[in-house]
Amino acid sequence: HPYCAQPYCTVPVKYAMLHAWDDLEQMATRRSQNQLAVQRLAAALEAEKRIRGYLVENKHQIVKQEGFNLSDIADGMFAGTKVRALKANYGISICGEVFENHTKSECERKYQKAIKIAERIAMIGCSSQDNLPYFKAKDHLESL
Repeated sequence: HPYCAQPYCTVPVKYAMLHAWDDLEQMATRRSQNQLAVQRLAAALEAEKRIRGYLVENKHQIVKQEGFNLSDIADGMFAGTKVRALKANYGISICGEVFENHTKSECERKYQKAIKIAERIAMIGCSSQDNLPYFKAKDHLESL
């Protein structure tokens, strides 16, 4: 680059000029990873919303667990932290056609997603009074 021939062109400036494309590629990769994370979070919330809808429609109520910090749930979803609040008597039942028609790795991913959703519902609770940003029980019941 013609500027690098100048005496005032420092090593950091030369490095920045040589590696500008690397930084752009890294930025594009990070953006792609962030978009994927947002899509996964949206899919998880949509699945939770459908489960909550089923529970509310069928008049099932899950009492909120005491002694947890709601921010731990958000941190776990965004940062990949595992929040394990379920007691040993809770479980996820794998059955149905959806698990028969997928690979083992896809089934494992779906199973892990189901566990996370069950944990969130067990911690937050679920009732016909729910008024969450992504699920409002009253609105759901009125839409039936």
